[in-house]
Amino acid sequence: MNAKTTDSVPSRIPVSVWLLMSTAFFAPYIGGNLNVEASTLGPGIWNFLVSVFYGVDTPGFANLLVALGALICIVGLALSRRVLQLPSGRIAGALFALIGVITVSVVVSNFRSVSVAAWAQWVAYALVFFAAASAAGRVRGPVFILSAFVAGCTVSAMLAIWEWGLSRGIDPTWRVFAVWNNPNALAGILVIGFIISLALCITTGELSSLCFGVASAAIGFALFLTQSRGGVLAAVIGVAGLAAAVLTSGGLPKKLSLLRLTVCLGSIVVIVALVTLTNRSGQSGPGSRLAIATSASQQSIGFRQNLWRGAIKSVALHPVGTGIGTYGFYSAESGLTTETRLAHN
Repeated sequence: MNAKTTDSVPSRIPVSVWLLMSTAFFAPYIGGNLNVEASTLGPGIWNFLVSVFYGVDTPGFANLLVALGALICIVGLALSRRVLQLPSGRIAGALFALIGVITVSVVVSNFRSVSVAAWAQWVAYALVFFAAASAAGRVRGPVFILSAFVAGCTVSAMLAIWEWGLSRGIDPTWRVFAVWNNPNALAGILVIGFIISLALCITTGELSSLCFGVASAAIGFALFLTQSRGGVLAAVIGVAGLAAAVLTSGGLPKKLSLLRLTVCLGSIVVIVALVTLTNRSGQSGPGSRLAIATSASQQSIGFRQNLWRGAIKSVALHPVGTGIGTYGFYSAESGLTTETRLAHN
């Protein structure tokens, strides 16, 4: 009787998982901006909140909000005094070594405040990693956390679609970026959310499958509206990899219901239909950039190649390094590009 009662009543989600879910949700929603230049805000708390959730004026606070849930989680785990699951020694050692190198790089930086801010971000990444390894668990926790991540991607996707709806009358080829730094950056996070959403669509319950199917359609369409060739190509490869994983898995295909497969395939069909409808005007549609290799795209590829060459040349000029986060101050030294915030990736 007790066993039956336990099985029929789902256990509560631990607080630690809720905290990790908050980080997973906010990361693809407000985690895509850089502290590029100083700006001013109007007075009042409302202007500040708007800048965090729909703006580019306070990326530092937005990044803090992203990591806050996981940081509170790891503090709680440290105070709990119980045995914690940790990643393997090799992975943990490599991560500690990376953080150590980044810490040393702050010492050689001529722009300490910039390097300390970048250092704090990398330390937050490491703490989030350990928090997830210790608190996510192996069954329900990862599904909840990934679901929160997909929800965050869906919010960004809906903002991007809304943005395109407002802009298409002025510029039908407008590239969406929602509240991210640029369209390619948004595409990068949407690709991850798209593949995870499809995977959850075919591995969760039937009601959840419908929700993830709708999310997949929204994310996939927004990914197309970014007009990122790399993003679209990565999505195609990801879908092929997911299909291969399903077909080669020993027990998974037997568990797949017809509804789940229909929803998964239906979401892809919806994306194709939406892409076709928005591209009826031929060259003036949002897919024109994807279909035609224009001189502007060739110039973009050449600029990125120069960024990589410039970064290598910077290493030759500064073998000890210039400090984490300071590439923008040295990017023009090579003479290959103008001053650029990041070396592409």
